[in-house]
This record gives sequence, structure tokens and C-alpha cells, in this order.
Amino acid sequence: MKISSALLTAVFALAAALGGATQGSAAPAKPSVEELRRNIEHWKSLPQSERDRIRQSYRRYQSFKPEQVSAVQDNFRKFRNMPAERRRELSKKLQGLPPQDRERVAQKLRELQDMGQDRRKMAIEFARLAHSLTPEQKRQLKELSSPEERKQFAKRLMREKVFEKYLQDLPADERVAFRSLQPAEQKRHLQKYFRERAMRGPPR
Repeated sequence: MKISSALLTAVFALAAALGGATQGSAAPAKPSVEELRRNIEHWKSLPQSERDRIRQSYRRYQSFKPEQVSAVQDNFRKFRNMPAERRRELSKKLQGLPPQDRERVAQKLRELQDMGQDRRKMAIEFARLAHSLTPEQKRQLKELSSPEERKQFAKRLMREKVFEKYLQDLPADERVAFRSLQPAEQKRHLQKYFRERAMRGPPR
């Protein structure tokens, strides 16, 4: 699920509205009565144009799908748990961004979120490969005493697994061509293959 510019605007608006009035080193999980009073006073002190902008963003927020609402709440929770000085700094920066810069920030956040989703998928695929180790390979792995040795041994086994699956998916003539490549080029092909396999999931 990608973060739209509307979603980002809502997060910024909510964060700016509450962040500017919040004091203390870190916000609690739920606002205190005193904090709510400060936020109300802060809201009353905002120019009408700013209040209209926040209301508009909140109306957009109300139309979001459940997963989008969850994303907003998660980001806002992270914002509230930052130190007060950091919250004020971010609020000031976000409120002062022109529309084109705000869109660049939104694009960067979308890229970071996609990257995080890709890494999760690749981690799942890596776990599948780990579960496919033979009993003998698992025994050899357990016998290694050094964490670094276990790490290197596991990496080598994973490379062999990916190499084996990659060759299984190649036609015979392409296998010959692949084996003639330099090690660095083979590694690049295997990394691309593993990523694509992780993105599409296991064969059905």
C-alpha cells in the first residue's frame, strides 16, 4: 500500500496541530488532560486559514481505507513518541514546505515504504530457503562454535540454494551461458533472480 500525497498531508496536518503545543521530553501513549487543554488553546490560536487546511486534511483522512488509517496512526504514534524538541523542529519544517517540496517528501516516503515491503518479502523467501536445508546441513551449522562461522556457512548454503533453483528454471542452453559468466556477473544475475522470486512469491 503506497502512501498518497493526501495521506501524507493528513499526517503532517495532525502532527503540526498537536506537535506545536506539546511540551515534555516525550509524549505519553495517550494525551493527558493538561495536554488536551494546551492543544485546544493552540488550536484556538491558529489562523482561520490554517484551521481550514487542517479540517480539509482531516476530511480526507476520514475517507481513507482501513489500511491507510492504520498507516496514519502508526506514523502519528511515532511522531508523538519523539522528544518534544524534535517534534517542534519537524512540525516547523513540514508546515513551511512549498507544495512541490511536500510532494518530493511524499515520493521519498513512498520509496522507503516500498523498500521496506520488499525487504520483508525477501526475508520471508530467505526463511523458506533456510527451512529447506537438509538435516546434515543443519547439523553442520549447529556444530560451528563461532557466530561469524555460522553466519558465513549459512550464507554459503543460501547462495548454493539460490544457484540450484536458478539453474532449474533456466533452459539447457542458458545454463551453459550462465556458467561461462564471471563470478561477479553470476552474482548479479542470482541477486536479481532472488529478488524477483521473492516479489512474486513461490510457484503455485
